[in-house]
Amino acid sequence: MPKQSRRNFPLTLGTISFDNARWLILQLAQRVVMLTEYIEAAMRKAKYEILCDDNTFYGYIPGFDGVYANAEDLETCRSELKEVLEEWIMLGISRHLPLPIVDGIKLVVEEAV
Repeated sequence: MPKQSRRNFPLTLGTISFDNARWLILQLAQRVVMLTEYIEAAMRKAKYEILCDDNTFYGYIPGFDGVYANAEDLETCRSELKEVLEEWIMLGISRHLPLPIVDGIKLVVEEAV
């Protein structure tokens, strides 16, 4: 087996240079940060109310159809709402659906080359 260079790392489809790996990692990190910022911005728009029939908390995010949660306490409601939002975003991305722009943040799905 050939000795691995410090600047080349084996991948399933061959090798990638250190510079290309660094660029790829930076691109992925930027996308994770953008997705995190998008989720946080959307959560800041969340609205909560107490339902009078059972005194549970109901939360939703205006502009995000179908994103809502209901729980016994506010913290659980927030947590469940965030989880629903994350799943809603992933579904939209997987189906190439446009996502709402939140606080100037626009998530765009790009085709892999």
